[in-house]
Amino acid sequence: TSHYPNDPRFVQLCDRYGFLLVDETDNESHGMNPSYLLPEDREAGLWHVLWNRGIANNPDWTEATVDRVQRLVERDKNRPSVVIWSMGNECAYGCTFEEALRWVKSRDLSRLTHYEAARYTEDPGKHNYDDLDLYSRMYPSLEEIRQYYEGTPDGKPVDYFAYTSKKPYILCEYSHAMGNGPGDLEDYHELMERYPGFCGGFIWEWCDHAIDEGVLPDGRHKYLYGGDHGEVPHDGNFCMDGLVYPDRRPHTGLKELWNVNRPVRASFDGTSTFTFRSCRDFQDTSDIACRLHLTVDNKEVAVLPFDFPVLAPGESTSATWTPDRPLTGRCYVRLEYLLKSDLPLLKAGHLLGFDEFTLQGQCAACETSHTGEALSVKEDVHTLTVESPVFRYVFDKRTGLFSGMTFRNRALLDTPMDWQVWRAPTDNDRNIRREWEAAGFDRIMPWTYGTTVECGKQAVICTKLCLAAAGFVPLLQLCATWTVDPDGHIGLSVTCDRDPHARYPMLPRFGIRLMLPESMRHVCYAGMGPQESYVDKHRASYHGTFCADRDAMHEDYLKPQENGSHYDVEYVSVEDASLRLTASSSVPFSFNVSPYTKEELTLKQHAFELVPCAHTVLSLDYKLNGIGSNSCGPALLKPYRFDEESFVFSLDLSPETL
Repeated sequence: TSHYPNDPRFVQLCDRYGFLLVDETDNESHGMNPSYLLPEDREAGLWHVLWNRGIANNPDWTEATVDRVQRLVERDKNRPSVVIWSMGNECAYGCTFEEALRWVKSRDLSRLTHYEAARYTEDPGKHNYDDLDLYSRMYPSLEEIRQYYEGTPDGKPVDYFAYTSKKPYILCEYSHAMGNGPGDLEDYHELMERYPGFCGGFIWEWCDHAIDEGVLPDGRHKYLYGGDHGEVPHDGNFCMDGLVYPDRRPHTGLKELWNVNRPVRASFDGTSTFTFRSCRDFQDTSDIACRLHLTVDNKEVAVLPFDFPVLAPGESTSATWTPDRPLTGRCYVRLEYLLKSDLPLLKAGHLLGFDEFTLQGQCAACETSHTGEALSVKEDVHTLTVESPVFRYVFDKRTGLFSGMTFRNRALLDTPMDWQVWRAPTDNDRNIRREWEAAGFDRIMPWTYGTTVECGKQAVICTKLCLAAAGFVPLLQLCATWTVDPDGHIGLSVTCDRDPHARYPMLPRFGIRLMLPESMRHVCYAGMGPQESYVDKHRASYHGTFCADRDAMHEDYLKPQENGSHYDVEYVSVEDASLRLTASSSVPFSFNVSPYTKEELTLKQHAFELVPCAHTVLSLDYKLNGIGSNSCGPALLKPYRFDEESFVFSLDLSPETL
């Protein structure tokens, strides 16, 4: 109930619908503990001293501490949903909580006891933990969890509990769900499944807390948060860290959690055999049906029922399937798990989750010829103009990018292209953001060394440049080669190298941005969809071909931030009634289409303040940094960090009239 017992009706609903409940005492005093820290302790950095100067180890507070625990237990002692009593949250540990735990065990031996803050004390050896059943943590790294079970390299305890026998492990908070996130749910789930005694954990938290000030004339809700009414103290938007919006619409993070926690999981041998495992603890899978979707080259070619075996809790078994046709191209098979019959909260056919697998590798790329009228190239001190009867492209030698593109008398670019490294910081970027800004990532500019051009059947433009903020050593050294074909097709290959001696942090992203005409609002893409997806946040997405309106692809987080990217994409097309631009690559990339610029998303503090630009903003990215949950949780995991020293970004741009 984190961190208060809540309305009694909530506990009744848990009884009715079968939720297991950790019932927590309304005790959280860490906000007042610094008042007990002496100036000399503060200067010496002895913050641990404060833990024994608050209520935790002060006998004057024993009666009040025990009283709160007693009131909770007596109120809910007959509730079958309650399986664990929690003594409170973040109050440290000492004699007052020892007595509270002692009382609980004397009153109720049928339930377990929990208290995460038991780890905060100056001298754990002098305290009694016998009445505490669980080892609890907030936001540990994956490595800390592994060390709890496997030991540290030096053989020392992870912390104070290792001097007793190991207790079952529970995460009373993990994967901070603030804004665009969390991005590490699958990684934690894997460890929960790996280690016996790892009980699971609780996402912080359920809902965004904001004040609904009503509806603006344009139909948007005006939500306000900490500091917007001049109040002191406040934590800004740190109260908006939920899996749902204030009106309980799901964040994409809740959908991610939904599929990570699916009741059945499958593995695949790549040809014909699936191995199914029940993730349930109590009931079998006789209430679950399975449906198979086959996608070939981004088109769904088959949907059919699959003979799904009934599994006992925790049981595994195998089943085979053979396609009824020869398959070539890039193929995916998706297994959906569906509810067979109505439940009090769910209807028959409700999707409980899915698994997706690659069935066959991508086929070799076909050679494509590009024919058309002869090209001409005109050059002046700053620009190259590549022309044919069909198009006119203007290349800026000062940036290494096209500043203007006209195809069959339609302008494709409203403003010049630009290189992009910056992204509007997510809430989970709140710590790394300071490093990004200190390194000048938010004001990166191109600095070109020289441009060459060759014109035959194609125009080949090569520019050497670097990306750097004024006053900083270069972040990236680039060699960008653009190939323009007679029909207007453009190919880009850019090699990128970081200075190994420059101590720059991981990159937010790397790619190019195109400001297309505002009328180009219809988007179709082949990749992971339909919801936003990132390298570490895509478990609720699957491969296919998806179409959407530009504005619908914006995820309207109440504090504006990076959103709406799509991961592992083969192509994206943006069009209006008469013109289409398609970006594609043989190496999957990420893209974002939005009515807002990253500058606008960075600047504004509330979603209702956002002003659409007069363009359709198309971002084409080699890669984006992962999402993680570092707004409160551990640093981004290494596999998801964009810290490559060298990489190559290849992309094709193909305009056409409709």
